[in-house]
Amino acid sequence: MRASAAFGFLTLLLSATACGGEVAEIGATLPAGDGGEVEASAGPSTSICPLVPASDPGTLQGCSLVGTWTFSSWHGSVSSTGVVLIDPEGGYYGGPTGTDLTQTYAFDGAYAVDDGAHDAGGPTFHLLHSCGDGTCSGEGVFQVQFRSGCDVVELTELVTACTGDRTAIAGHLVLTVR
Repeated sequence: MRASAAFGFLTLLLSATACGGEVAEIGATLPAGDGGEVEASAGPSTSICPLVPASDPGTLQGCSLVGTWTFSSWHGSVSSTGVVLIDPEGGYYGGPTGTDLTQTYAFDGAYAVDDGAHDAGGPTFHLLHSCGDGTCSGEGVFQVQFRSGCDVVELTELVTACTGDRTAIAGHLVLTVR
């Protein structure tokens, strides 16, 4: 399977049986700096998750979630830190702090956003599904609140189809632009 992710600067070649299947082989096509491309191989990836198919996730008024962020999250006694890349085509890819998301990722998922203009609830981030982020792959809906201009965003989970088994993108998250 060949798919594009991460703003067009990263193309991953991935073979995986499915989320929870065997370890995937990853290769990356990266910009060479001269307008060309260089194929790099990351070898076996820590990710067993397939790439997220492109979709139209919607937009938020004012600020955007698209970009690379550091995050800290917590719910109950579970806490996590790491990096996450949210792409403009409805996918996100993340891993522990220090992960080079141009080479590999530990978890991924699909999302949609709603600017909340039609109701008083405000903007939301709808996690449609996830893979590799704990044992839950179910949906979640988060309230979105930008701070410090658009450099910090808080996501607070309002609804979840999980029982606390998602470890990174769960509960309360603080994303800081990287």
